Amino acid sequence: AIRDFEQALDLSESNDFTYFTAVILNNIGQTYKSFGQYEKAEPYLKKAISKAQEDNQLTKSSALGNLAIVYHSRGKYDSALVLAEHSLELAKENGSLERQKEAWNVLNLVYDSQNNAEESLIAYRAYISLRDSILGEENKSELTRKELEYKMELKDALSQEEIKRQTLIRNISIIGSIGVILIMGILFTLNKKKRDALESKREADFKLKTAENELRLLRAQLNPHFIFNSINSVTDYILKMTLMMQLYF
Repeated sequence: AIRDFEQALDLSESNDFTYFTAVILNNIGQTYKSFGQYEKAEPYLKKAISKAQEDNQLTKSSALGNLAIVYHSRGKYDSALVLAEHSLELAKENGSLERQKEAWNVLNLVYDSQNNAEESLIAYRAYISLRDSILGEENKSELTRKELEYKMELKDALSQEEIKRQTLIRNISIIGSIGVILIMGILFTLNKKKRDALESKREADFKLKTAENELRLLRAQLNPHFIFNSINSVTDYILKMTLMMQLYF
């Protein structure tokens, strides 16, 4: 982590990013402090305090608090007290409850080391009060976050259900349309077959009636005299043919 911070620090300083330089210096000093390497932490924290400008007072407050802990660990209680009070003042001016909490905690440690029980108790109570307040706000924020997540999940679930419903409606519509088309096709086919059957029947009836009319016409032409004459002619022809055959043989 220190190596990454050092690389970031070089980049920030080379580009004259004063704001980020102060933040990175404080982070390096705080990291060394957390490892108990107070001698290495001190120069970074001092430089962070000097780099922090008016628009970066919270970083300065944090660096002051970290440096106060370094001085306290080395027995410099008076210097630690001054730094912690300055850190608390900046935290109050910027409305940072987190920085105020840390400053009160450092003051509690310093007063306790100075055997100032009354001031230590006051600082401790202030620290506990802010800690609980921050926890309450964090819990409230967490509750709000969970409520938002629940609402988003519910909205997403409802959206998914709506998508499913719309998909079902679309599929039903498609199936219904296909069914209507099939039914219409079947009805059209049946109707066509019915028309063709009727047309065939009408054609057959027409041919039958034509044949009946022709037969009726022929019957009308075959009157009794015509039939009688035809029979006599046929009979006479047969008799003649019979006589000629007898003469021949």
